[in-house]
Amino acid sequence: MIKISYTNTIGDIIWFNLHFLLRHKFTWAFFLFTYVTSFLPALRKNFDDALQFTVIGTIMFPFSIFFMAIILIIVVVAWISLTRTKSKDKVVLTEHRLTFSQEEMIEETEFNKSVFKWNGVLKMEKTRGYIYIFISSVMAHLIPRRSFESDREYSDFFKQVNELYQNGKNMPG
Repeated sequence: MIKISYTNTIGDIIWFNLHFLLRHKFTWAFFLFTYVTSFLPALRKNFDDALQFTVIGTIMFPFSIFFMAIILIIVVVAWISLTRTKSKDKVVLTEHRLTFSQEEMIEETEFNKSVFKWNGVLKMEKTRGYIYIFISSVMAHLIPRRSFESDREYSDFFKQVNELYQNGKNMPG
């Protein structure tokens, strides 16, 4: 059995949401649509080069500012929401204890105990700062890098848990 304890912060939750937002297919589809449609006027043959760049810049700049403003608003709303509900929503911002075995992952806090069979885990992902264990397409356990004493310990932990996940995800429920 492999065990880890950690406590998420408001910053962790916001970082996860930004990480998720920037990797979501809708976000990239929006970027692609915005930039492709902004180039369409410039493809007309009767424009000269200077006018083409003016049109492209005039169209793309507001779209870029608009999209960045949406991301900023999401971060600010998430920060305010999490800050205001911190005392009420102790379930997320508390110590989490995860235990991993061949068959399952068990999450325990002072408020709950949840068991996740490996075939119920969607995917695992490791970044420089977090290990994400997705239990749905929009929910994950966030294990922060700061929970480990060294980079080697962090990498070894992910390798071991990912091996359990890979071996167990095709097991019958």
